[in-house]
Amino acid sequence: MSRFLIGGGGWAYFRVPGRNSLSAYAKTFDFVEVNSTFYEYPSMQTVRSWRKRVSADFEFTVRCHQDIAHTDEELRNINTRASKPEFEKSVLAFHGVKMYKDAARLKVFRSTGRFPMATSTVGFESLREVLSEDASFPASRESLIEKQGWKIVDLTLEKRVQAAKLLVNLPKRQYHSVEDVLTTFTTWNQSLIP
Repeated sequence: MSRFLIGGGGWAYFRVPGRNSLSAYAKTFDFVEVNSTFYEYPSMQTVRSWRKRVSADFEFTVRCHQDIAHTDEELRNINTRASKPEFEKSVLAFHGVKMYKDAARLKVFRSTGRFPMATSTVGFESLREVLSEDASFPASRESLIEKQGWKIVDLTLEKRVQAAKLLVNLPKRQYHSVEDVLTTFTTWNQSLIP
């Protein structure tokens, strides 16, 4: 018979008077999805304290941080690790609107052996598409790297990188629009391929 793991997302709202929320939750359910990791990276001390409060057979699933998007190579490594023979089953859950793209790209790769594009175009137009989604201006180069750098840009039909690899080549100054960023690349005669 299959082993069912039943649980939910987070334990903060699972309150039993006089008991620690995680410990009480773990006595009731089989696993928990740690939601807080989507917003901040926990310290190893925090992670160890979670493990100490639950039984050995209790399982944690961890949400990837919101700023993580996966290049083809990262998705390939995830696929390789999850496909190891010692795993009877691997469940790969991607969360958030941006993660749907990663999940879909990995699914296509698993069935075709090739990764599809992350955007609808390549080169500067791919960077334009990524920045046009939600970049706020005015913005410094550092701010663009911090808030947009994790996103995936299609350099060519076969090569994708995180936007930070491109944005780091911008001069340090304030930018007032997506066009300002793209014009700076072309004015400085910069190639998109790092």
